Amino acid sequence: MDFGRYCSGKYGTIFYQALKDATGCELLKQICTDILIDEAYHITFQTERLAIIFDGKTIGEKNFRRYFYKTFWYCTSALVWFAHRKLFKAGGNTFSDYMRKMEHKYLRTLNRITSPLAVQMA
Repeated sequence: MDFGRYCSGKYGTIFYQALKDATGCELLKQICTDILIDEAYHITFQTERLAIIFDGKTIGEKNFRRYFYKTFWYCTSALVWFAHRKLFKAGGNTFSDYMRKMEHKYLRTLNRITSPLAVQMA
């Protein structure tokens, strides 16, 4: 498990929420809801694992990872938007809305991964 796979779950939540918001099909809405519920458990588990991995790193490695995670997160977020912008727009998101949501997810994620308390809870 790595940060890239972890991020895909975070992007997936916005993707499936946009798909749910964009469709008029009740079955598809229910499928999206089921996926979103299931993904929440995966994200929690992956956050705990990443916190344990992060905690075992040296100060220098932690600082590098903070920089790398931020760069990776925002570059990938932009790529996901451009690949799926029609769906995100159909779901009521502008690029600014989407990036604001991704920033919120990034800050929450970074706090959970880098917090010493996160390792104690895992």
